Amino acid sequence: MNRVKLPAGMFDNTHYERPQPAVPGDHLIGQVPSRARSGRLALGLLYAAVTLHIAFPKSGFKFGGIPFTIPDIVYAAVLIAAFFRLSRPVRLSPPVKKCIALVFVCVVYFALRIWYERVYGYQAVMTEDVAKLVPLCVYPLTLVAITVLSDSDRKLATLLRFLRWSVVIVLIYGIAQKIFGEYRVVIPGLTANWDDAQEIDFLAGKYNVIDWSSGALKLTSTYQNGNLLGTNLLLTLPLCLTLYRSRRSKAFVLAAGIFAIAMCASRSAWAGAVCLALLALQLNVKRWLHRAGLIVLLGLGLYLFVFHVPIGETRVLEAGDSLKTWGSRLEPAGILWKESIGYSQDDVQSFLFGPSGPAAKRVDMAGGGAYEVFYLAVYWIGGVIGVVLWLAPVVYSWLTFYRARSDPIVRAVFLGTASWGFAAVAEGAYWLPPTAFNLWSMLAIGWLRVQSLRHAQSPVPVRIRQVPHKREVQHAPGLRVSV
Repeated sequence: MNRVKLPAGMFDNTHYERPQPAVPGDHLIGQVPSRARSGRLALGLLYAAVTLHIAFPKSGFKFGGIPFTIPDIVYAAVLIAAFFRLSRPVRLSPPVKKCIALVFVCVVYFALRIWYERVYGYQAVMTEDVAKLVPLCVYPLTLVAITVLSDSDRKLATLLRFLRWSVVIVLIYGIAQKIFGEYRVVIPGLTANWDDAQEIDFLAGKYNVIDWSSGALKLTSTYQNGNLLGTNLLLTLPLCLTLYRSRRSKAFVLAAGIFAIAMCASRSAWAGAVCLALLALQLNVKRWLHRAGLIVLLGLGLYLFVFHVPIGETRVLEAGDSLKTWGSRLEPAGILWKESIGYSQDDVQSFLFGPSGPAAKRVDMAGGGAYEVFYLAVYWIGGVIGVVLWLAPVVYSWLTFYRARSDPIVRAVFLGTASWGFAAVAEGAYWLPPTAFNLWSMLAIGWLRVQSLRHAQSPVPVRIRQVPHKREVQHAPGLRVSV
């Protein structure tokens, strides 16, 4: 390194230097470092929120029948810390800013739409409005919080370690359920809601019974519902596999993940898993001959699972009319569509903004099955405009991730979120925590990685550090500039 000695006083209190980060790539995000104590506290809350939402999503209790979970309490603190962080300058790449802007537009629209329906339209039960408001207006802010607080490669790497171990905890606990029994391994307040765990056979009362004659239950792990477990594994399992380097570790996690998704007995999760496998073969296997052979093996495995495995036979072959009607989801979907495809002024308004007033009441009285078809439920709440605004940041993220699919982390995020998007056609797990949080956190991780890659391709910036006056040496012989 060549050093040029300059006369004293040429630059009074400015020291020019090229940074040398302790972790490779730590400087690439290029954001202003957070203050020591508040920054560490905010990061600790963020890591805790991600860990709890994946590993122990139901930990907590109920007050007046309303669940108060520890993950959501920590998440509220994370949002507060993120908004305090936004009060200081934050440097984000233009694509990330655009995605955040799309998220804010979506949040504002649904907040106004739900408020309008509450004041001027059909007044549903308050808990139903809250059940709509939180997934559509609160959890999308997870993307903002993570991109703002996890502002370096070092912090992102730590976040990914917590995520990896959280998924492993879920898989190990699920295996323990099948070995020792579902109720013998329950830890009230941690692996299950405290109040729910006080009830006898509480898992059976949460739509987890596969066969009433034998009493067989779906695998639920710490999620208390098989469909919820399968959907969230679709989101997080691909990234967890990518973070392991050892073949033994990858083989164990893959085997445990396949076992958990199979035993969760969720047909929508099974469909999402097939979509995930096909996408993974398309993106990871380059030779078409190898790809074709693996697809044949996948088809053979599906045939054996459906026709020769009891849980597959029960959920698919013996489902009968339930399978044809998507688990009775098509009836409310048809009623909702009839209420919004006419040509009167009210029907045009319902088509654009969602059913309101009497139309919304008729759909609501038809049953809650429409919630089980996620995109249709968004249409029910916000109309075509709502569907477009919700999909805008998600589809924009998918397109960006697909272009950067050469990076394994970005590719894993794309695979998980895209397979969830396919399963959501006949799945309503988004409305139940922690699915919405995990979806937006995965998208945030993908954006952080994309931003890091973009900065890695640009020249290393030269930082300018201001030296405080009180620490200056008054009679220093000169300042040195590192070149």
